[in-house]
Amino acid sequence: MASVRIKNLTNTTAAIKKKFLEIKQDQGLLLEIAEVSIENFQGFARSGKNPSTGQMFPKLSKGWVGYRHHLLKTNKESSFFLGADSTKSNLTFTGNLLNSIKAKIDSSKGRVSFYAKGTHPGYGDGKPKQSNQEIVDDLATRGFEFMVVGEKLKKRINVLVKRFIRKTLTR
Repeated sequence: MASVRIKNLTNTTAAIKKKFLEIKQDQGLLLEIAEVSIENFQGFARSGKNPSTGQMFPKLSKGWVGYRHHLLKTNKESSFFLGADSTKSNLTFTGNLLNSIKAKIDSSKGRVSFYAKGTHPGYGDGKPKQSNQEIVDDLATRGFEFMVVGEKLKKRINVLVKRFIRKTLTR
């Protein structure tokens, strides 16, 4: 039986681990993942679908549809708003909530986390203002979870990461 002795395997392994740690912590890659993810969250919300299941969000109640008619008197709706009579929810009445989505990048851990920044301006209906994150959390408890990394986004991120690895390792 023939055998081969590999020298300096420890050094090679250490160099590979170091390179992959650099890739995992690359600010540019993490920023691209953040941007793609936010676009994905907004896109799914505007389409009225839950990103983790692909299912449509629950239909709006007749009471909420009627309330939107009242709110349109004093609020400017976003360009993605489907109209006051629509029972399809796409979280775009004014667009403020979807525009508030931000990413926090921790390159030391190779982590991107998402949150809704700021306070929602409200609709001039006398209700107390809430933080955008409180609204996101409340929507999630009612079946309107949209800041979720679903299968489509996972695949898209995998493509980004593989492309980045190839590019980095061929330098």
